[in-house]
Amino acid sequence: MITAIQQHPTYWQLCRYKSNNQQSQNLSMKRVLFIIFFFAPFCLLAQEVQKKWYITPQVALLQGDRQLQAQPALVSGIRLSSRWGLGMGVGIDQYKIRTVPVFADLRYRLLEAKKNSIFFYGQLGYNMPWAKEDQHRYFSTNPAFQIDNSQFTGGRYVELGLANEFKLTKHYRLLLGVGYSEKRQSEYYSNFSIWSWARPGENTDNRNKATYIFRRWSFRVGITL
Repeated sequence: MITAIQQHPTYWQLCRYKSNNQQSQNLSMKRVLFIIFFFAPFCLLAQEVQKKWYITPQVALLQGDRQLQAQPALVSGIRLSSRWGLGMGVGIDQYKIRTVPVFADLRYRLLEAKKNSIFFYGQLGYNMPWAKEDQHRYFSTNPAFQIDNSQFTGGRYVELGLANEFKLTKHYRLLLGVGYSEKRQSEYYSNFSIWSWARPGENTDNRNKATYIFRRWSFRVGITL
């Protein structure tokens, strides 16, 4: 015999989800601060050793599935030869679900002229989750019961593109580039049903996983120091 049971989230469930989300947000902020302090010495060194090191603050416009979002980023690296460059980068990706990509940056120069240089670039790294509150799944569409009960995990980040640097002054170059990028991440969430058909004592809190793959065009502009 099947009995209809009205299911409501208990007080301790609501507190648990709020606590988990707060811990996740605090952990993400600590990761961001660690990355900023990690890159700071590279930024200072790039100014002192101009011939070998470079630093490029930049902003990308990400165009994909009927959305246009910004991605500020900072890339710092070293020129290994007249052709090759290798560095690290970090950004804040606002496309669909906010993340913090940390990646390796590889450059190969096709043309090195007096006033400009053209190069291929490739970025490969990891997306750290940093989702906004309204980007989580909710167990109910009723505003009175919209309690965040999902957790994000990171995933792969990759971008390939072509860029051109134009000489502005002795120490500054304007970077313009276009590329194609992909970011992946997963979300774990529970299904709560206000009205559930269940046997007495049966647990209807099911844990599910959603995997997201976002592909988009990237249009970059920056200043290389």
